[in-house]
Amino acid sequence: MGTIIVLVLIAIAVIAFVIGLEAKKKLNDVFRRMAENRNGQLSPGGFGRMPTMDFPYRGLPVKLDYYSTGGKHPTLYTQLSFRYPDPKLRLEVFPEGFLNFLGKYFGTEDIEIGSDDFDLKYIIRGSSKRLVKEFLTESVQTRIEDLARFRNSGNIFIGVTAGSLLVKKISGFRDEPTLNQFIDLGTALFDAVSAQMMQGIEFSVEPDSSDEATADEVICQVCGDIITSDAVSCKSCRTLHHEDCWEYHGACSTYGCGQARFVRRPRRRPVGRKKR
Repeated sequence: MGTIIVLVLIAIAVIAFVIGLEAKKKLNDVFRRMAENRNGQLSPGGFGRMPTMDFPYRGLPVKLDYYSTGGKHPTLYTQLSFRYPDPKLRLEVFPEGFLNFLGKYFGTEDIEIGSDDFDLKYIIRGSSKRLVKEFLTESVQTRIEDLARFRNSGNIFIGVTAGSLLVKKISGFRDEPTLNQFIDLGTALFDAVSAQMMQGIEFSVEPDSSDEATADEVICQVCGDIITSDAVSCKSCRTLHHEDCWEYHGACSTYGCGQARFVRRPRRRPVGRKKR
């Protein structure tokens, strides 16, 4: 009897493995077709790895991929990342919720931009209230709302950090029409963001220098102070923190990331700028 049970379990495992391989093959095929249609490049998925696609948009590189929080009950996100011309801006926009209310109660700053409906719906955090308000124009707000309504989920995360604009939604979209719609909504947001910046900042197609961004150029989103030394970056999303702030928080403070591991940045001497 015990032998039969073991054989049944083995058969179930083999069937699940074959089904998983077939699903991964189908997803690779979807990404391959999209890469061909968008003049992009596919990085195929494999065992324990999801596919990614890099493609150009208005002459700039864009990446479509997935992100998982890991753990026993992981949350899967589909995300787009764009080049952003201002490496100093730090911004996060995500839906209001009970846990966010607790964050406010315990001192997490929420910026209000003067749009009653948008301020009510979303938590807004950033390195500068003035820059955040300049970023969140009416057109950008509309595009964010479009993304939030997509697939009737309401969830959306918009982040700007270290010269990158990140757009992600909870759910691992796998069918071609849905992925293309997500890309179109993401690029529409990028157009709205870039339109209000064309007068002051030009987008560069030079290689991304976000990994080399100096610690004194960004704000720690845990304490709100300028990072001048003892910086660590998230192993997943590369967001910079003070090392003691990371240890206090226990993980990356970027919404939806949850990475517990960090990389120490080279120690730099303070440049004499005062904390805000």
